[in-house]
Parts: sequence; C-alpha cells; structure tokens
Amino acid sequence: MDANIDTTVSANETITKPAQVASMAAFMKGNVKLPENVKYAATDRITDPSTGKPVEWEIKALPSGTIAKLREKCSRMVKLPTKKTYYTQMTDQEKYMEALAVTSTVFPDLNDATLQDSYGVIGAEALLHALLCVGGEYDDYAAKVAEVNGYEPDMDELKDNAKN
Repeated sequence: MDANIDTTVSANETITKPAQVASMAAFMKGNVKLPENVKYAATDRITDPSTGKPVEWEIKALPSGTIAKLREKCSRMVKLPTKKTYYTQMTDQEKYMEALAVTSTVFPDLNDATLQDSYGVIGAEALLHALLCVGGEYDDYAAKVAEVNGYEPDMDELKDNAKN
C-alpha cells in the first residue's frame, strides 16, 4: 500500500457518505421490525364451544440467543467411534424441536397447572404431547414452529410430502 496517497479535498468538492454509512439507520433498534406472533390451528379436535371452529394457538419467534441456549441444553458430547480421545457435539433433534415448540408457544399456556392437571400430566412438554396426541398433529405443529422461527423445510421433506 502506498503511503503517499493524496487524500486532500478541494474547497468546491463535497464529501458524500458511502451508502453503507447512510443506511446504518436501518439497523438501529427502533427501526428494526419485530416478528409478529402467528396464529395456527394445531388440531381440529380442540374447538371453541361458541363457534365450533378450531381454537388457534399462538406461536412466537424466539430470539437467536434463546434458540442457542435451547440447542445447548439438547446437546451432549459424544466420543467418536474411530478415535477414543476425540469428541463431537451431538444435538438430540427431537428433544430440541420439543423444547423449541414448548418455548415458542404463547397460547395455550403449556405451564398452566390446571390444564396439566386436567390431562393428568406434569410439565409443558408432556402437556403438548397430550394436546396433540393424534397422528401427525405434533409433527405438523413442530414444523409450523420451525417455520415461524425462520427454519425452512428441507427439499427431501418437501418431496416426501408431495408424494403423499
């Protein structure tokens, strides 16, 4: 790099800010849009008594820090089979998706003791499975939660769904 580069500006030249600096305002906290909660009828078996329509559940997108903590809780170190002194981190995907679904659910309140008692379960995870106990209800709900949190379905899954 040449240390003798002339950086002087004449009096009639104007200095313009690069577009990147000018657009930094878009990144300011007050200008960033927060994701809205999503309503989703997770099952047609739970209906509003007054309308007979399925009750919509409310799902929120989680901050990336919360998602990282959930993933960490669902991970463990595992020895590599070929190298006894080497370890790798393995994430239990089912446990992670369950934690993501429970934490993202705003309504119904899965931590409500009265609701848990009515199903004879203890814990938000057990209640979620009790509420979505038929066929693919839980899997469909987990897929919707993943979508709300910014995960896109993989192409193999889309192909499998298209075949069915």
